[in-house]
Amino acid sequence: MAVEPLPDWAIPPAGGFTIEKFLSLRGLPKHTELIDGSLVFASPQRKWHRQAIDFLQRELDLQAPPQLRADREMAVKLGKRQMPEPDVIVVTLARRWTVRTRTPTTSQTIWPWP
Repeated sequence: MAVEPLPDWAIPPAGGFTIEKFLSLRGLPKHTELIDGSLVFASPQRKWHRQAIDFLQRELDLQAPPQLRADREMAVKLGKRQMPEPDVIVVTLARRWTVRTRTPTTSQTIWPWP
């Protein structure tokens, strides 16, 4: 049985990945995050985890003021080498509908954070 070689992205460059390099990587597993320049892979989630996220999102939406809304599993640019993907995030309606972008190199929705 032959061992498959590691993909190029498996070993980070010196100093870690930047957001730009991270977004250009092909073949990453879904929900991969960039934390301190390193790739962090999410483990598969069970049904209860999805239900907990649904519950939190719904309850946050119900309790939030009109200008805020909860959203789920959106990548957030926090710095040059930081792009986590929180399960639930609360954003302004303006940010939710006007700043949301999709890059040609990834299917993630990215929230540029001030």
